[in-house]
Amino acid sequence: GVVNVVKRTAPDFDRYTTNPTPSFRSWMNARLWRAVVYSPYFDDKTTWYQRGWVYRDLYGIPTDSSIVRAHPDWILRDANGQPLYLQWGCSEGTCPQYAADPGNATFRRSWIDETRRELARGRYRGVWIDDVNLDLRVSDGNGKLVYPVKDGTTMTEDEWRAAIAGFTATVRQAFPQIELIHNAIWYAGGSPRTGDPSIRREIRSADWINLERGANDDGLVGGDGPFSFAAFLGYIDAVHALGRSVILESYDGSSIGREYNLAAYFLVSGGHDGLGDNTITPATDWNAYRFDLGAANGPRDRWHGLYRRSFARGLVLLNPPDGHIVRADLGGRYLTTDGRTVTRIRLAPRQAAVLRPA
Repeated sequence: GVVNVVKRTAPDFDRYTTNPTPSFRSWMNARLWRAVVYSPYFDDKTTWYQRGWVYRDLYGIPTDSSIVRAHPDWILRDANGQPLYLQWGCSEGTCPQYAADPGNATFRRSWIDETRRELARGRYRGVWIDDVNLDLRVSDGNGKLVYPVKDGTTMTEDEWRAAIAGFTATVRQAFPQIELIHNAIWYAGGSPRTGDPSIRREIRSADWINLERGANDDGLVGGDGPFSFAAFLGYIDAVHALGRSVILESYDGSSIGREYNLAAYFLVSGGHDGLGDNTITPATDWNAYRFDLGAANGPRDRWHGLYRRSFARGLVLLNPPDGHIVRADLGGRYLTTDGRTVTRIRLAPRQAAVLRPA
C-alpha cells in the first residue's frame, strides 16, 4: 500500500542536481524510489543518490555518432540500400537516430560493452532501456513505416519481435544482477499479445516494464476492446503472472491526472510496482504520494461501474474512460486526497478517488 515514485529526469531537473543542497539530496533520497538518469552527467552524483537507472536506447544510433562511419553494416536498410531510422522525431527527410539491426551479434556485443562502461562510471542500480519495441518501429526519414530488407529478404513482424526479444535476453544474460527496465509498447504483438512467445521472452528479460503515459494515456478507451483500459489492466496482470512488475509513467501533472494514475497504481500494485511522475520536483511534490494504505484486502473488483480495491487503511475507486458519471454512497466517512471528509462520491469518466478512513 505504499507509493514507489519513479522520475525520468530531464534537463529542467538539472537546476536541482547540478549543485544540490543538503535538503535537496535528502528530498531526492526520501521521495524518489528510483530515478532515470543519464551518463556521464549523473556519474559523480551517484556518490549521494544510488538508486539511479542509467538511460540507454535499445537500437537507436544517433546520426552524428562515430558508429555510423565505423559500422555502417549495423544500420538497417530498405530495398534500395538506403539507411532506415528509429521511428521518432522525424522531419524534413531525416530523424535523430538510425535504426540498428537488433539481431546483429556484433552490434549487440558493442551495446553491452558500452553499457558495462557506463555502469562502471557510477554507482547505478540498473539500466532503463528505451524503445523496446516489439512492434516494428523503423521508418524512412519522414517517419513512414518501412520494413527492413536483409540479404534480399524483407523482415517480417515475427522476425522483428524475435530479434528484439533475443537482444533483451542477451542483455539479461550479460547483466544478471542489475535491475533492467524496458520501456515497451503494451499493445504490441497484435491479438496474441502476451501469448506471443517473443513478447513473453522480452517480459521475462526485464525486472520492470515501463508503461509510458500510464493510466493517463489518451489512447485508452472504454469497453473491453484491444485498446481499452480493461485490456491495459489485463496486460499488467499478464506481466505480474510472469513474475515481473510495471511502472505506470504519467506525464500528467494536473490534480485529476495525478489522482487517476495513483488510483490505477493502487488497483494493480503487487508491492514492487512503480508510479512514474515526470513532473515531480521539490516544488510540486504531492502529499498523497506519502500515503500508506496498508495491505490490500484482495484484488480489484467492479462496483457501480467503477474499478474498486480496498485496503487495510483505504479505498481506491476509478471510473474508466467513455463511461457515465457515477454517484455512490461510500458506506462510511472518508478523507479525500485534499483533506475533505466525504460519505458519497461523484466520479466522471477518467476520474478517480484515493480515500482514507476519516
